[in-house]
Amino acid sequence: MPPKKPSVIISSSWDLGLLASKLKFMGSSGREGQALVEQIRVLLHSHHPFDDLRASPMLSNGLPRNVDSPTTTRALQCFIALQFLLQLPEKSFSLLATDLAEGCLCEFWDSIIAWIQYSHSGFRSPILGRKNVDMAPLVSILTSLFRRAKVLIPDLFARTPEIYGILVDLWLHLDLYVRGDGLDTSMDELGRAYIDHAVWRSGVQDAQYWSWDDGDLNAINGARWAIRDRTRYCYRRFVFHARRFFERLRAADLKRTDPHYACLYNQLTAIRSFANHLLPVSCMPRDVIRDLVEIVRVCHSSSSALSIAENACDTLAVIWQATDDQRALVWSLRDGVLPLVLSLYHRDQPSDRVRNALGCIAILSAFAEVQRALPLDMSFVDEFPQGAGAYAQRLADIARPIYRNVALAATITRARNSAAARACLRDTARGAHFLEACGEDYLRQNFESILDEVVRDLHDSRAAPPYVACVEIHIDGRTKAGWHDVSIAIADSDDKDSNAAPKEEFKGEGEVLIWAELRRIDEFAGAVPIRYMKLEKLEQEAGGTNCVGKVAPTAQT
Repeated sequence: MPPKKPSVIISSSWDLGLLASKLKFMGSSGREGQALVEQIRVLLHSHHPFDDLRASPMLSNGLPRNVDSPTTTRALQCFIALQFLLQLPEKSFSLLATDLAEGCLCEFWDSIIAWIQYSHSGFRSPILGRKNVDMAPLVSILTSLFRRAKVLIPDLFARTPEIYGILVDLWLHLDLYVRGDGLDTSMDELGRAYIDHAVWRSGVQDAQYWSWDDGDLNAINGARWAIRDRTRYCYRRFVFHARRFFERLRAADLKRTDPHYACLYNQLTAIRSFANHLLPVSCMPRDVIRDLVEIVRVCHSSSSALSIAENACDTLAVIWQATDDQRALVWSLRDGVLPLVLSLYHRDQPSDRVRNALGCIAILSAFAEVQRALPLDMSFVDEFPQGAGAYAQRLADIARPIYRNVALAATITRARNSAAARACLRDTARGAHFLEACGEDYLRQNFESILDEVVRDLHDSRAAPPYVACVEIHIDGRTKAGWHDVSIAIADSDDKDSNAAPKEEFKGEGEVLIWAELRRIDEFAGAVPIRYMKLEKLEQEAGGTNCVGKVAPTAQT
């Protein structure tokens, strides 16, 4: 017996929304649920419920339609019906996904984008006076489209990149456009739609770690459009919202059940994703660091907010590693982040996020500015007894002695060559002092063996010149790997470089002129010459008696 046809012809978006709401309540497993699925499927392929979207949101004179006009009201009613369909439970939605894509999204996509732009421009423009317009339909349709529709029609999303910019703009500025209840929840939904779906080309996060092969460049370009390429401003807005969530969570005694708990956690995750992958920044704003440390300070002692503190620590660690210099870490240390991280680390079961934050501080302690911000009695061996702490402590022990003379050395360098000193400070000074300390330490400990190798090479090589201009000792500072690659090169006696040292006659016992050229190796700059270092009185400092280190003029690269 054929199924009974409905006695009422359903054709409007309002009726479609009622059917979708009923299906959401009843489910699709029962007999009535299956009948509802069939009715919705037939209705979608008829295209009638969304005919009102075909009308242009702009009048013939180029001005936008009035928000209270019947045409606008009917179009926004179509948005509500589409929203109900996109928010169906997973099982019911899977039965209608293909029909929704073919019967609505592909057919009306350009009209959907046009009405989204109309609604968005109304919030952005104070001239139109729509501050009292409910933002819930626009937020719901945007988040639902990215959460459910991008998987079905990724090619249509790629064809209309402006939708990404609208999503990010609302996420960052919704509090500037509208007021009212539900603002924080709406902003959290926008953020999760971007991080969990928009930035992935397939619409879902299908990889554990970020890969540019999986990333959607339209999402990144949309973020740049929304902030007008003001990256530091973007982070200030992110942390402004995180601070607001934090203050409201704090007023609720940091209860995990408070809705702002999830909002704050998700916002911190978004900041970390942007700093690490999406919009790297050379130097994070000072107030951003201060607010993140404050979140750690308040939450680290509360058992209910412990995951918030750990997430904030991880976010700070990503910022410390992703920025171009050590200012973010120095500011964090001066704001008191170290005792907070140690307190979290000394709990019974510290998380990997806290271990990562403390390990990042340990490795970056090799830099002068970081070392000066740390306590003098700080020992990373006590915190990392398995070996990583010993390595970090070794870096600090090598670097610390030279920092006492940094000011004097800088004064002397500026007096000799102010232009070269300014260039060094601008380009490479932040890591130069530590590398110089590593070079001096290595040469002092291995001076005799290095000199023996020089003498042996000169004797064994028949092509060795009778006169030696200099011996270059290249020391590559690889702080991540934890060792120094040392190679010795004998300069040719025919070297015409005007900066070369005066030639000294080789007498067999190693009266040679030794220069050390320090290089910094990192993934951003490659091998960068920092400076030529003058080495004096190496014989006395190394305890040897066979040679004398000649004094050479310092050459600045």
